[in-house]
Amino acid sequence: MELFGVQVPFDALLIGTTNVPDYERVARDKFQEAVRSRIAPVAVPYNSNYEREMGIYAKGFLRQCRELGIHAAPHAVQIASMWAMSTRLLDPDGKITPFDKVKAYANKKVGTLTENEVLELRRDGAKQNELFFGVSPRDLQQALARSLEHPAVIDSEKGTKCVDPFIVIDALKSSINNTITNISPEDRDKFLQRLTEAEKLVDRMFREDVRRAASGDEKEAQSLFEHYRTNVNAVVNKKKVKDTLSGRDIDPDEKVMREIEGKMDIPDSNRVEFRRQFLEQITNLSLDGKQYTWDTDDKLREAIEEVLMGRYKNLVLSSVGTHGTIPKEQQEKIDIVQSRLTAKQDYCPHCALLALHRSNAPENK
Repeated sequence: MELFGVQVPFDALLIGTTNVPDYERVARDKFQEAVRSRIAPVAVPYNSNYEREMGIYAKGFLRQCRELGIHAAPHAVQIASMWAMSTRLLDPDGKITPFDKVKAYANKKVGTLTENEVLELRRDGAKQNELFFGVSPRDLQQALARSLEHPAVIDSEKGTKCVDPFIVIDALKSSINNTITNISPEDRDKFLQRLTEAEKLVDRMFREDVRRAASGDEKEAQSLFEHYRTNVNAVVNKKKVKDTLSGRDIDPDEKVMREIEGKMDIPDSNRVEFRRQFLEQITNLSLDGKQYTWDTDDKLREAIEEVLMGRYKNLVLSSVGTHGTIPKEQQEKIDIVQSRLTAKQDYCPHCALLALHRSNAPENK
């Protein structure tokens, strides 16, 4: 190059980014030969982890929510991110669902799927250009922005000032039908069906949150776990249990043990072996200087939560918000669960009631 009248040797490497259609336009232009010969394209796929994808949307979306005084309900951004990711992945075989695959790519435990099987999914996907197709982050950002204009959110009389996951899903459906144009009719139908599946996934998320809220605080859960552990230890070692009130030696509480094990689908024929392995796990952790608590094992944690949630099994949540009269005792239980959702899980009164309704809907039983 010439600099102040002097020819100066100059070698440079310029790194830039562009969208595929823009690059392809240059590649097709016969007058851009000099440019093409100097470009070494490197194809970069979409994100493969929905949790990192959430970070893309959350920053701008949550800022807009704060500016407008709108509450972003739990799972609203999450379900949008998971759905977007599902459109960019190859359809899995019958062993797992598309959303299971999304979770597996985010390093979540999915059923009996092993790490090697997840690696094999990734290898097969890379061979078929996985993560180079599907709905783009830009389309998702636009849909999230439109969800903040939903009448159910901003209506001056009936608006909730809360954008919940179902409102986000409605915005995504509208985008698929109206504004996202770079997909085939087949993909459009598939993506819409995937949104129906997303609604069911939101229901499961709500039920998990309600179960956690209804199960009480961690002290209550840990207390039930310790009761279970004490009785299992007594049964395995053929001992009695000391009654905390009378101080007498009594038989182990088989009813509570079977109630918890039943929630984990442990058959009667396997309960002896299961209990023995349970105590071995506690011992092995102890030898490593670690403590086995009520939430160490996911299946046991869920079982304890389900048992504690049984104390609220008489809630007729579908009657909340109707004109019928709710018994005082039942209303108090509803209020307890709702207050825990708002205090500990970032719900507002609107989306807390929505979670209660959906977790008790007949189709979610």
